[in-house]
Amino acid sequence: MEALSRARGLSSRASNCAQYASDRREEEKMCDHLISAAKHRDHVTANQLKQKILNILTNKHGAWGTMSQSQLHDFWRLDYWEDDLRRRRRFVRNAFGSTHADVSLKALEEYGTEEEEEEGLKSKKSFRSQSVVSQNPETELMLEGDDDAVSLLQEKEIDNLAGPVVLSTPAQLVAPVVVARGTLSITTTEIYFEVDEDDPAFKKIDAKVLAYSEGLHGKWMFSEIRAVFSRRYLLQSTGLEVFMANRTSVMFNFPDQATVKRVVYSLPRVGVGTSYGLPQARNGRTRSRRTPVWPSSSSSMRGGPVVLSTPAQLVAPVVVARGTLSITTTEIYFEVDEDDPAFKKIDAKVLAYSEGLHGKWMFSEIRAVFSRRYLLQSTGLEVFMANRTSVMFNFPDQATVKRVVYSLPRVGVGTSYGLPQARRISMATPRQLFKSSNMTQRWQRREISNFEYLMFLNTIAGRTYNDLNQYPIFPWVLTNYDSEELDLTLPGNFRDLSKTLQQRREISC
Repeated sequence: MEALSRARGLSSRASNCAQYASDRREEEKMCDHLISAAKHRDHVTANQLKQKILNILTNKHGAWGTMSQSQLHDFWRLDYWEDDLRRRRRFVRNAFGSTHADVSLKALEEYGTEEEEEEGLKSKKSFRSQSVVSQNPETELMLEGDDDAVSLLQEKEIDNLAGPVVLSTPAQLVAPVVVARGTLSITTTEIYFEVDEDDPAFKKIDAKVLAYSEGLHGKWMFSEIRAVFSRRYLLQSTGLEVFMANRTSVMFNFPDQATVKRVVYSLPRVGVGTSYGLPQARNGRTRSRRTPVWPSSSSSMRGGPVVLSTPAQLVAPVVVARGTLSITTTEIYFEVDEDDPAFKKIDAKVLAYSEGLHGKWMFSEIRAVFSRRYLLQSTGLEVFMANRTSVMFNFPDQATVKRVVYSLPRVGVGTSYGLPQARRISMATPRQLFKSSNMTQRWQRREISNFEYLMFLNTIAGRTYNDLNQYPIFPWVLTNYDSEELDLTLPGNFRDLSKTLQQRREISC
């Protein structure tokens, strides 16, 4: 009996050791995966920034740009940015655009005349010269949505998003090598600082020193603020330091303590963050000198522990890519499986238009989560972000979808439809969303436009820009598709919306 009990004990220990070793291997595998994903993202971000700098310098208004060069290579495409009505109204520069002269040349070779072929050969030469430029390895990636040749109308739209200015006050930007006077302005969603370049003290600063100074013309989103600390500057309690989600901070000095308090109460209620067990209240930011709070090394932890990791597909308009979705306590990560045979077959030119293959999204940026159907299965999720874009994933089964939803922040389907911000709302069916929302009543009271109401119906029905099989649809309203010029004052050019399509067919017959 004693030998049997010893054998059982040894067997139990061996089993525990094997389980521990297996858990360690899985943990190390996950760590390796996250590290490689971070390296991919850093590489993509670096290439994007490099391409942005090249775009600025080679723009027709840039240091290396010429008018003729700009006209030859200016291509544009529709941006993924959406306004409040989910309209995509912005164009951004397309670094991969071309005139597709090779396609027209092929058509000429098959069906064209001799004169047209000669013109085609000339266009082929110009096309090859364009291809040499577009195939430069330095132009592999571009920064999505960032274009410095934005129209004035576009700039106005962007400025309107910030809302009215709540507070404007003189301030000093305090940096390691520079203290610069300027104006701090706070809107309902952003902080702006504009340095006073006419200040004599600023003019005396060496340009080489200014090259290392950030924030002289700075903008910071409220959604990126993680903590606000009061600071002493030149022995006066007139400073504030703001810690951002990108692990940086910015410090300002103000004329007096009353201004400090006004600034604090104009910023979001984040306190000194969540790392120190203190409430996220504004009075937590102005602490006594006898009880200082110092940022600890724990605040530099990236994303926290992994809560959920699952196979997933990133669904985009031109690409469906398999990979791994990982969710931490504060972020979502997606890492594409580059060894997948289907991924290897995708053209590099197509991948250039695909975002999120090595993606990271902050919880603080999530505004809505909708369940979606993909290939007739209710296994998809679409996440809408604060930057007016969205990303869609497909999962193995509905149980995984539910686990993902309950690992994400409790935002529901947003605040636009009069529904509570609860996870169960994200899992609701289109019929349930339609019955529970107040959009139909608002449309009947003419509080929203026809377009906004139809876009609401498309959104809750599962239609999305990310899946071309489920692109948003609208009823046709015109009847005249033959005229070269359309007179919008003629009633006959518009469909009679009082009759159904069947009734119109019967009348025409």
